[in-house]
Amino acid sequence: MSKCKFCGKDAGFLRSAHKDCESVFEKGRVEVEDLLFASARGKLSLSIADADIKNVVRDSYIDEMTYHQSVVKCFEQAIDIALSDDLLSEEEEAYLDSYMDCHKLDKGQLSSNPSYLRLVKAGVLRDLLDGNFPERVVIDGRLPINFQKFEKIIWVFQDVDYLQPRTRTTYEGRSSGVSVRVMKGIYYRTGQFQGNPVQTTQIVPVDTGLLVVTNKHLYFVGSTKTHRIPFSKIIAYQPYSDAISISRDGIMKQDIFKTNDGWFTYNLISNLASIT
Repeated sequence: MSKCKFCGKDAGFLRSAHKDCESVFEKGRVEVEDLLFASARGKLSLSIADADIKNVVRDSYIDEMTYHQSVVKCFEQAIDIALSDDLLSEEEEAYLDSYMDCHKLDKGQLSSNPSYLRLVKAGVLRDLLDGNFPERVVIDGRLPINFQKFEKIIWVFQDVDYLQPRTRTTYEGRSSGVSVRVMKGIYYRTGQFQGNPVQTTQIVPVDTGLLVVTNKHLYFVGSTKTHRIPFSKIIAYQPYSDAISISRDGIMKQDIFKTNDGWFTYNLISNLASIT
C-alpha cells in the first residue's frame, strides 16, 4: 500500500494521494496565491496576508517548496502587471520591495530571473527620467576598464555582439569587340563595355564582449576590439528589437551592439545622453 503524499496515510493500491487531500491542496494553493498576489500589488497589507496565508498553509498540506514557488510566481505576475505600461511608479516599486523583504527573496538569486531583471531595468529608466544617475548595479570584482574620475557605472551588458556594416562593390555587365594586334605579343581589345557598379551592404560580426554604460561614456571591451565612446560624440541612434546602432561624429561606419534588449538599450543610452 502506498501512502498519500499529502496526509501521509494509506492511499490505496497504486495511488499516490487521496482525491480529497489533493482537492484541499489545490484549493489552498489557489487561496495562497490570491493572497500573495494581492499583497504584492499593494491591495492587501503584507501583515494581514501573511497571517491568512499561514492558516491556509497549515490546513492545506502545502509544503515549503510549493509555498516558495507560489511566492516567486506571484512576484513575477505582479511585476508583469506593474510594467504592462512600460513604466514603474515609485509606489509600485515600494510594494514589490516590501514583498521581497517580507518573503526573504534574495536579490542575488533573483538576478537571473527575467521578471526581476525587467523590474531593475524599469527602475533604472525611472531614475534617469527623474534626472538622476541610477546606482542599482553592483559589480562583483573588477572590470577591465580604466574609468575616469567620478565616473559611475550605470549598466553592464554581457556577451554583447559588436557588428559593423561593410559595403562591397562589384561590377555587372559585359564586354564585346575584337582583338587588334598592336605589336608582337601584345593585343588590345576594342569594343564596348556595358555595366554598372553594384553595391551590397552586409552586417558583419566584429567581436563579442562587455558593453559598459557609465554616466559619461559607452565602453566596449572585446577580445580584439576596445572602444570608449563619449555621449557627446554620438549624433544618432537606431533602435532594433535586440540591438542599437550608433552613429558617431566623424566616423563613417556605424557601431551596432546586440544586447538582446534593444528597447531598454535605446532608452538607457538616449536618456543618459540627454542629461550628461
